Amino acid sequence: MPQCEQCRNQPDDLYPNPWGALICSTCFQARYIHCVDCGAAGYRGEYDGLRCTSCYHRLAYWHPREFPFATTTKKTTTARCFGIELETSSCPEHISLRGKTYFGVKEDGSIDGLEFYSPILRGDKGLAEVRKFCRLAKKNDFKVNEDCGFHLHIDMRDTTEKQRRSIAYAYRLTFDMWQQLVAEERWENCFCQEPEYTAEDIKRVDDFNHFARNQDRYEFVNIRALHTHSTYELRGYQGTLDSREICNWIKAHLRFVEAVKDKTLEELDGMFKRRPKKAIRKILGAALSNYYSKQWRKNSDLIFA
Repeated sequence: MPQCEQCRNQPDDLYPNPWGALICSTCFQARYIHCVDCGAAGYRGEYDGLRCTSCYHRLAYWHPREFPFATTTKKTTTARCFGIELETSSCPEHISLRGKTYFGVKEDGSIDGLEFYSPILRGDKGLAEVRKFCRLAKKNDFKVNEDCGFHLHIDMRDTTEKQRRSIAYAYRLTFDMWQQLVAEERWENCFCQEPEYTAEDIKRVDDFNHFARNQDRYEFVNIRALHTHSTYELRGYQGTLDSREICNWIKAHLRFVEAVKDKTLEELDGMFKRRPKKAIRKILGAALSNYYSKQWRKNSDLIFA
C-alpha cells in the first residue's frame, strides 16, 4: 500500500506536494497550502500564506492609477500637484487594496513592510484620496515603526530656475523650523539629513539647476529630485498612516512653496531672518499654525512660542 513520503504512514488518500512527492493530508496541511488564485501547491507561510510565488508577485505589486484632476482647492489653497510615499513595517492582506485605491505599491529594502505611493494628486480631491487610503490601511491593520518615513513630492514643473532657487533658499533658511516639527528620531536619520550646502551657497551659485543636480538625494529637502521627478521631495517626516498628519504636512508645504516662489532672495532674508514667527504664521494660516504649535513645543521654544 502506498505510504506518505514524509511520515511513512499509509493513509487512504495521498496528495502531491509542490515537487510531486505523495504525502498524507496531515503532512500536507502542516507544511503546504493550495494557492487561493491558481490552486498550485506551495509552502505554508511563504509570502502571505495564501498564494504561490507566481501569483503573489503578479498581484502584490502594482503601479498607481492615473488620478482625475480636480479644480476645487479650498483646502489646499493651490492647484499645485503633489505626491506622497508612505512606508510601512507591516501591511497584512495588502493585496485586498488592489482596485480600491489609486495608490501603487512596491518593495523598499530599507523597511520591513512595503511602500505605498500615490499617483500625481492635486486639490481637495487629492487630499480626499490620501484620507481614503489611510482608512483602508487602518482597516487592514497596517503598521509603521521608526524605520519608516513619509515622503512628500511638490511639483516644480511650472516653475522657472529663479523660482526654484527662491524655494530652495527659503527651505534652507527655515530648515531648523521644519526639522523641529518632525519626530526627534528623524533628526539624525541618514535618509533625511541636513543639507551640507548653506543658504549662502545657493545665493552664490551661477547655475542653480546644475547645483541641484549634484546634491545628495538623502536630505531633508531633496532638491536633486528636480532632475528625476521634476519635484522637490520632503523626506523628513516620520512614518505615519494618520491622515490628519499627512494632509496637514501637505497643506503646509504647498502654502509655503506658493508664498516664497516669487520672492527675491533679499525679500526672503527679510521674511525669515528678521521676523520668522510672523512670516510663518501668515503663510500657514491660523489653523495650521495652531496645529503645529502643539508639536513644536515638544522640541523647541524658538518659533510658535
